[in-house]
Amino acid sequence: MSDPARCPHCECPLPDPTHTVAAEIERIRQLAEARASSRVEELTAQVRQLQETVARLRAHSTAGYR
Repeated sequence: MSDPARCPHCECPLPDPTHTVAAEIERIRQLAEARASSRVEELTAQVRQLQETVARLRAHSTAGYR
């Protein structure tokens, strides 16, 4: 196995590019999941509001027939 790549300025070992890419992919996946979860919550709230509006409109339209 070869020695890890080193910084040309300070000679410290550089991170493994494979690990860096995998970590970035994981970070992007977590961000996407968080956004999707947030969007689902937002859409669920909108559906609930629409259901309430429909229920009020139905109640109002049938109130005139009593």
